[in-house]
Amino acid sequence: MKAFAAALGRLWHLGGIDLPVAVTLLARTWAIASGLVTVLLIARCLSPELQGYYYTFNSLVAMQIFAELGMNTVLVQCISHEMAELRIVGGRIAGERRTKARLKSLLTFGVAWCGGAACVFVAILLPGGWLFFGASAPHAPDIALAWGLFVVLTGVMLVLNGLLAFLEGCGQIGQVAAVRLAQAIGSSLGIWALLGARAQLLSFAGGLAIGCLIAAAALLARYRRLIVDLLRVNDAAGAVRWRTEIWPLQWRIAVSWASGYLIFNLFNPLLFATHGAVAAGRFGMSLQIVTALNSVGMAWITTKVPQFCRLIARRQRARLDELFRTTLRQSLFFLAAGGVLAVLFAALARAYAPWLGNRLVPVALFAALCVVCLANHVVFAEAAYLRAHKQEPFMIVSVANGLATALAAWALIPRWGAQGAVLAYAIGSVGVGFVGGTFVFVRKRAEFSAS
Repeated sequence: MKAFAAALGRLWHLGGIDLPVAVTLLARTWAIASGLVTVLLIARCLSPELQGYYYTFNSLVAMQIFAELGMNTVLVQCISHEMAELRIVGGRIAGERRTKARLKSLLTFGVAWCGGAACVFVAILLPGGWLFFGASAPHAPDIALAWGLFVVLTGVMLVLNGLLAFLEGCGQIGQVAAVRLAQAIGSSLGIWALLGARAQLLSFAGGLAIGCLIAAAALLARYRRLIVDLLRVNDAAGAVRWRTEIWPLQWRIAVSWASGYLIFNLFNPLLFATHGAVAAGRFGMSLQIVTALNSVGMAWITTKVPQFCRLIARRQRARLDELFRTTLRQSLFFLAAGGVLAVLFAALARAYAPWLGNRLVPVALFAALCVVCLANHVVFAEAAYLRAHKQEPFMIVSVANGLATALAAWALIPRWGAQGAVLAYAIGSVGVGFVGGTFVFVRKRAEFSAS
């Protein structure tokens, strides 16, 4: 038994799997496994048209990025830099008072921003979605109610995610990952039960509600003391200046993320508008599977971002570069293996379970999505490395990628449908994002090392 435990420990070390990575991997592995079950239930319990509505819902609520404007990413990075001089002792933040005051300032500003963003998001997207889907659509009253709940609960989750981002910046990576795992499990079980009860699109609003309740309960039960104690700190001498300390990084990240919407979420609304709900549903389900794989692969990267920030703050560049190279290599290996399995799944579904396989794009298009996913993963990892320096050098690449993808999508999707969507995705992500992003990464990394 000891020999087995030692061998398992060596395997985990070789794979770069520490506690935060392990919990995050478990959460994202659950996301893949539960996502597969959800895909099966969608195919069984929803009509092809309602499947299209669901995936278009997801694409439209992703517009929250235009309200949040990258604040959560900025919070993690700025707070991680402050935590280089602080620590958590007995459930409270310990360290120099002025640094604690800066931490409080980041917390209050970040939560206020997310709260305001949630209000703007709901006020604009709620009526906008009703207009887009149209009152004359089949099942119109049910769709209107489901859309309303979906948008409001997404706004609530936006605020809760701001608090979780604060805790991630404080080094609570494994703990936050555990909360997200509980959210994923609770939400999935709720969705499955509601789909089985024929709640149709309301099932997904129910899953969101469960996720919100779990996050709120975890924050109150475990971190209320830490947050309340921090809020009592007098922050007059350590207030963070948003205009000079946060905005120069935030606006660049916001532009990059807004471009990300064009790269990943424009396809379903365009397919919905030009080829109908069924075509949007097929592409949406296929893209969901591929992005779920990428999400698991990014667990290796995102859990290391606070370490990147601390190593940068301590000027330990050799350790930083070694950690990044090892982490990227490990995540790419997983992602490539997962992509092969996903393509095999799609092919088998087409051959032996047409009721499911016909809900996806053809296998060749699905394989192309997986290849583009690998290129995107490299770009995401490179961006995480550079953003840990509290800079956003990927902004121009992201804008170019988003514009190229959007223009290609507008030109190709009305004529060629899903084939046009995959081609537009590849043009932007590989031709612009991967090539341009890697060029920027190599240049900026050399610049940081020289300085």
